[in-house]
Amino acid sequence: MTSAGEKQYYALALIQRLFNHLPSDMSVGLLYDIGCQLERSCRKWEFFSEAILSRLTFAITVFHAYGHQWPCQVIYHPQKRVGFGLSDGEGCERLWSFLKPLIPVLRVSGFHQRLFVLDYQVRHLHAKSLACFGDWLHWRWLHCRKKMAAASEALTSLDIDESILRDQWAAQSKNKGEEEIARVLALEKILEHQQIAVDDLEHQLITDSVCDVIDLNTCLLEVRCKLMATTTLVAKRRAALGRNVYLQVHMNAHAVKTCIRERLRQRKFELERLERAYRTTVNGTSSLLIILVPEKLNKLYDVENKIQDHVQAAIKRREPTILKLVSNYNTLCKQLQTLIKVGTAPLGVVSPPCISREGIFQLDVDDDIWQDIGLDDATTDPPLWLADESVRMGIRHLLEYDRCVEEEDRLCRERCILQEWMMLEWNNLQRARDEAAESQLCISMNPLSCLFLTY
Repeated sequence: MTSAGEKQYYALALIQRLFNHLPSDMSVGLLYDIGCQLERSCRKWEFFSEAILSRLTFAITVFHAYGHQWPCQVIYHPQKRVGFGLSDGEGCERLWSFLKPLIPVLRVSGFHQRLFVLDYQVRHLHAKSLACFGDWLHWRWLHCRKKMAAASEALTSLDIDESILRDQWAAQSKNKGEEEIARVLALEKILEHQQIAVDDLEHQLITDSVCDVIDLNTCLLEVRCKLMATTTLVAKRRAALGRNVYLQVHMNAHAVKTCIRERLRQRKFELERLERAYRTTVNGTSSLLIILVPEKLNKLYDVENKIQDHVQAAIKRREPTILKLVSNYNTLCKQLQTLIKVGTAPLGVVSPPCISREGIFQLDVDDDIWQDIGLDDATTDPPLWLADESVRMGIRHLLEYDRCVEEEDRLCRERCILQEWMMLEWNNLQRARDEAAESQLCISMNPLSCLFLTY
């Protein structure tokens, strides 16, 4: 505690000490500022046995949850985890706010005096909270009933079946621990590549640097159609950020394949410009044979050959980049096949075929490079929990209603525990009064009587 950092071993020691005093069938909900990292460490390094981890549910305190990444908020927010009710996990922060005024005084105090003052202050806070516990419990009950009524009214106004909302929440949270990136970012990446391709083709058409204008117009029309489709898809999903490993790999594969196509198209048009320049040179020099002396003709051939060699070398240098993209794409396809086999992909999806490195530069019309099998999802509608705002609101209200039900149950148990404690304390004092002098015991019974009326 004298250096920076959370120091997980303090939390681990407290958890171990707690479970040493609990029954073997009792479950524990742990609210911690970095509960996500603590759970990962416990499961990765096996700090606790499975008997303890199976009874332990991790969550992040409310005020710290918003500082975490979105997956952490979805998984570890206490209002999205079963069993936490309306707890916020900020009890330690409240205790710290009560003890904080003692820092200037205790900074110059001795060790034992510091312990005495802290112990006395904690006892004072305990007595103060005990006197107000009944009022606090009553306030929590009214607050819970108010939130439950608001959530129930909102669910009724949405008019969506509860089973649909629960199914959509289960579908949303099925792979939420693996969600890493926003799908819309990958779509925008594809959109950027397609826009670059359109600009390049339009530039070639304006500058008249191609020999086959019909072929260029056909390619331009095809790319424009895909650009419009992708633009529509991006606008459709821009506000719905989904994070899923399968979607990430799927969209990355789509982006890489789009990049490969554009590189191959650029290479094709560069070769066409080279061939056209070669034909122009040959045809032009043939008409000049009668007026050029052999020395100048050979010099002209040397210059043209050097230019052609330079262009061919430049095209050749780009081939390893294209082949590397092909290898990356094939790796992504294998990852998709693995995700489909292990069941983390949506039902009914098809794995895209790999691209053969052999003959990739021939640009055969039947090559797999032109097929979007397993990648074209323009007709696939996003799930309701991602695209339907009513369903999204319904899920939030449903979760809030569930937490209120849990909070009601917890408050009822707290009330029973308070009443049982009160009866036990009162009976003990009555029995002690019968066996001892009444003067001292009456001093203890008077405040207890006040608590009895409150509880």
